[in-house]
Amino acid sequence: MNDLAIDPITSDLVVSGFDLSVIQGADRVRQQLDIKLKLFRGEWFLDTEFGTAYLQEILGKQVTLGGAVASLKKSILEV
Repeated sequence: MNDLAIDPITSDLVVSGFDLSVIQGADRVRQQLDIKLKLFRGEWFLDTEFGTAYLQEILGKQVTLGGAVASLKKSILEV
């Protein structure tokens, strides 16, 4: 499967000449993980279930270390 390549430093689409670059394989998975872990769940209005549940399950008063790690693992495995 292919995906549009995003520059990891500037977060812009990668353009070579007049063509958009595509990415696949392990680089695609790395890019998707980067996007998923940078985005808070509910932040993107088109899909409020996408992202990592930082506010709901990781940050807060009643959160344990095991619960936070489990939430991060779940988010990573969804990719």
